[in-house]
Amino acid sequence: MKVSFKHIVRFVAEEAGLKQYEAEKALRALAVVGNRVLGNGDAFTIPDFGVFRSITRPARSVYVPKTGEHRQIKPKKGIKFSPSKQPNEKH
Repeated sequence: MKVSFKHIVRFVAEEAGLKQYEAEKALRALAVVGNRVLGNGDAFTIPDFGVFRSITRPARSVYVPKTGEHRQIKPKKGIKFSPSKQPNEKH
């Protein structure tokens, strides 16, 4: 099942006792802060969820079968996610 942003907003609002517009504002702020932190090359941790880390994939050489040539791929930046070991269940 795919969970949309609207569903997440509704779930967060219910869980935290917020109005939906407050939950949406908080989630969007979390995304802005996360992007800023990852853009600086730092790690971004959400307790009981996981850790997002900024990574740099090294340059590499690839073979292109269609042309028979080797090409260089430039280094790329990306994000790595490591989930928490055991999420806390609160029911």
